[in-house]
Order: sequence, then structure tokens, then C-alpha cells
Amino acid sequence: MRNNLFLRHAMSTASLTAITLNLTFWMIPLLLVSVARITLPFAYIRHCCNMGIEAIYRSAAAFDSWWIKHVLGIHLDIQGELPRRDRNLIIICNHRSWFDILVLHSAIIRHSPIIRFLIKHQLVYVPILGWICLALDFPRLYRAPDPEHRARDHRAIADATSSLNDYPTALLSFAEGTRYTPEKHKAQQSPWPHLLKPKPGGLRIMLEHAEDSAILDITLVYPQEDITFWMCLAGTLPYVKVYLDYFEPGDIEDAAEWLAQRWWVKESLITGA
Repeated sequence: MRNNLFLRHAMSTASLTAITLNLTFWMIPLLLVSVARITLPFAYIRHCCNMGIEAIYRSAAAFDSWWIKHVLGIHLDIQGELPRRDRNLIIICNHRSWFDILVLHSAIIRHSPIIRFLIKHQLVYVPILGWICLALDFPRLYRAPDPEHRARDHRAIADATSSLNDYPTALLSFAEGTRYTPEKHKAQQSPWPHLLKPKPGGLRIMLEHAEDSAILDITLVYPQEDITFWMCLAGTLPYVKVYLDYFEPGDIEDAAEWLAQRWWVKESLITGA
């Protein structure tokens, strides 16, 4: 028993180290290209920088995908049609752990545009990860109730959605706003047994500013409920199910109502897994 526990912790440590070194290696060229894109305001140079950023992004994600499949031995059971690189996406997804990001990249990044995440503002202060978020210009949200911060969040989401029209990109929102925990679920009194309540504000803003973007609703289903990021890094999961469902902006008349309907679909997929 102790040997198994030691091996799991050792595997988690090795995985975290490999992923961190991978991010660190690619962070340096990413920052250089990002600075060039900002300081050299010429269309051709910006185009070249965008291509460079995409290549760096995909290279970093490819290593993580390889590690998940070949080292951790996790099978991704993908249900649904894979996306296209040439069309903008607005992605909505449930959120169980930090491992969700690695799963999402492994599942779709070879076929989709690069993914920009709506992130909490505090994340930019995390070494390496926060710098990468800044370099990739991830929209940073305060998620505070006061009018000033709500206005900033609105502007950040609107600007990020409008920029989808400049270069093929996927903009992803974990609509629950935070990772699921039993404590958060109880505090919210969520009607969905395995999900937190989705927040419609971000989707509503994105729909207002999206000109030609498909809506991709992704449901991640893990084989057990009590998963943690550290547990996933140990390779203890045999599989993760990934469900892909597409919609057009015109299919959504009311963001709150649509999210509630989709959350019941997600709940049925999780319960039936």
C-alpha cells in the first residue's frame, strides 16, 4: 500500500515537472514573438507573429498531449465531430479540475484554432503560467460584484470576442466560473448533482459580439467523482469522456435558458457514464 502511494506521488511529481519544464521552454520564444507583435505595428509582421505564436502554442500542447496518452496512459473517448481550424469557436465547458485544460488540448487542439481562456485576474500573478496568459492575451476577469469590475469584465469579454474576427481563434469559458467541489456545490444549492450553476453573463456578451463563430459545448466526464489535479497527474485515470456538441449563435435566444438546458444534458451524460 505504501509503495503504491509512493509511486503515485512520484508519478504526479514527474508529470508536473515535465509539464512545467515544457511551458518554461516555450515561454521564452512566446514572449519574444508577443513583444514583437506589440511593438512592430505592421500588418505583415503581425501576421508572421500570429503564425509564430500559433506554432509555439501547438508545440507546447503537443507535448502535453503526448504525455497524457503515452506516459499516463489515459484514453480520451471523444464523442462528436472534431472542430475545424478555419472557423472561430466559442467554447463552453464544465470544470472539474486544472486537468481539464490538458484534456481539452489533447482532445481538440490538433483540429481547432488555438484556445484563449477566460481566466481569473489573479492568475496572471502565478509564475510562468501567468506570464503565458499575458503573452497570449487571455481575457482577465475580476468576477467581482461591484459595477466598476463588472464593467471591466464586460469590456474584456467583448474585446476578446470581437478579436475573433481578426484571426481564427477559439474563446473558451468555464461557465461555472470555478472548479467544482462538494463545498461549492452545497453553498450554491445547485440543482445539478454533479455541476455548479452556470453563469450566463459571459456567454451573453460573447453572443452579442460574435459575427461568425460556432458554439461548441464540451462536456468532460471523468470515471470517478473525487478526482483531483494531483490524482490525474499520477495516471490513475483509465479514460476521460469528451462530448462535443455544436450550435449556431442563432440557436440561442436566451443565454441563461440555453445554459440550463445544456447543463441538464451534461448531468445526464455524467450520471450515465
